[in-house]
Amino acid sequence: MLPINFVLWKGYGDEDRMWEPEAHLDNSRDAVREFYSKNPSAPRKLRGMDSKLFNSLFQPMPENLTTTSGIWSSLEVEP
Repeated sequence: MLPINFVLWKGYGDEDRMWEPEAHLDNSRDAVREFYSKNPSAPRKLRGMDSKLFNSLFQPMPENLTTTSGIWSSLEVEP
């Protein structure tokens, strides 16, 4: 999957914002750099981490989220 950015093109309004692939921003590097300097907490592409390592950081979701594990099967409520 290509990195994408939510872009507000210069001279356009908020209603014209759109998702653009990073490759479409080659002529806008200074504007992108300025955006990140003004918004340091904005999400950005992780550098130096390949997708295999990134994916290894996450556990797959369990298939069944409605059945509890056996650890709770003997839970009793005291009066």
